[in-house]
Amino acid sequence: MCRSKFGFTAMMVLALLAGGPLLSPAVADTLYTAGFTGPTAPDWNLSGSASLTGTGAVDPLNNGWLRLTPSTGTQAGAALCTTPISSSAGIQVTFQYNIWDCSNPPADGITLDIINANHAPTKPGATGGAIGYAQNTSTAGIVGGMLGIALDTYGNFSDYNEGRDGVSGLHPDTVSIRGPGDGTDHFTTAGASGTLDNYPELALSSKLPEGALVSNAAATVRPAEYGTCTINFDMSDIADGNAWVGVKLTGPNGNTYTPITSFNAGPALFNYFGAGKVPTDFDLAFTGGTGGDNEYNEVRYLGVSNSVPDASFISAPEPGLLPAALALLGLGGLCLCARRQPIYCSLKN
Repeated sequence: MCRSKFGFTAMMVLALLAGGPLLSPAVADTLYTAGFTGPTAPDWNLSGSASLTGTGAVDPLNNGWLRLTPSTGTQAGAALCTTPISSSAGIQVTFQYNIWDCSNPPADGITLDIINANHAPTKPGATGGAIGYAQNTSTAGIVGGMLGIALDTYGNFSDYNEGRDGVSGLHPDTVSIRGPGDGTDHFTTAGASGTLDNYPELALSSKLPEGALVSNAAATVRPAEYGTCTINFDMSDIADGNAWVGVKLTGPNGNTYTPITSFNAGPALFNYFGAGKVPTDFDLAFTGGTGGDNEYNEVRYLGVSNSVPDASFISAPEPGLLPAALALLGLGGLCLCARRQPIYCSLKN
């Protein structure tokens, strides 16, 4: 494990968006880092199809990736962190990803999972569209799952299919969020507020352009290009039932997108855990999956900090202000998401 004191600097937000003066930049202390470039990953348990490539056999020693799945069918791999991260304000997570050597179509993707630290999962969830986080009709979802945020190439993570709640049909090249689950293959679960969907579909972005998720579908050697994903999970207002999630990507194509902005996962967490009982101690996990189609799913260079204000993750402005504000800020894209459908989605290269 490596710890350092670098931080992430927040962008300034225009008064047009904030409804007031510019916000001052904020800096977050780093809570945890992991490279995944070498032959071992202290504090991490690998299971399923997950492996480290920087052993000198696959990649040069100490110059590898965490490979969640090989480019073969019906795989699920997980890397499960054994060091809890405590932050009542929430966390911001950044990592690099590389998806390549894909079937046509590519499948299935990568998830960053926020796990209740009171649980200790030892294996991934189901293969295919569950992407190692959620369940299917014969395989349990990951134990202790609070949120699974997916880079979904095939579009099955959000689908109402395979024993999971969701939206109708495939939505390839999207970012999707599923909520808490009980570590079983059941369609429903008992939550604090009653019977709930197990690992429910919570948010779905609009379709991302080519090159936002997949580096090079035809490559048989890992491409030099890769993407960077930042996920902000803001729990500073959880006492009032709010837990804001935002996702920013810089794709392998070099363009920046914000496919999920200011999605409120708080109600789903309140319904499952109960008011005042939403965990603030987290374990993190990466999971990946393939099904009938396949791809290499790889990540490296994880950084975790406290959640901080950022122009990509602010509370939703009035829809009428969005076009002018986006043009003025030069943001790559925006999707304000609610359960089952986006309120407003825009993408700009």
